Amino acid sequence: MGRSVDVVNLQIEERDNYKHIFEVYSDVDKTVPAVLNGYTAKMEFRDAPGGQVFFSANAANGYLTIVGSSVVLEIPTNIVDAWTFESAFYDIFVISSLGKPKKIVRGTVTNFPSITQI
Repeated sequence: MGRSVDVVNLQIEERDNYKHIFEVYSDVDKTVPAVLNGYTAKMEFRDAPGGQVFFSANAANGYLTIVGSSVVLEIPTNIVDAWTFESAFYDIFVISSLGKPKKIVRGTVTNFPSITQI
């Protein structure tokens, strides 16, 4: 996998079944999809690096899966609607079967509550 870490800022709306697909490449030019057979993925939303965890996603809880050369984040509405934070930091690591982690993306999360109350 290439050495650069993408920066992707996420904007998540209240009442949203949120899905984002992160493509992973094995080269810096992003022309060769990574082979992620045997890998798992992990991510956390935190108020600051090393701070309070607002949300955690991995294969065990089903919110973060690997499909081919992609890492897929899926957060159901009931989880999104329970959030009380406005913004957070996150990163995603893919971890090889030998336990070697590689950060593939980092960024911020903005949680947008609905203005109109339903």
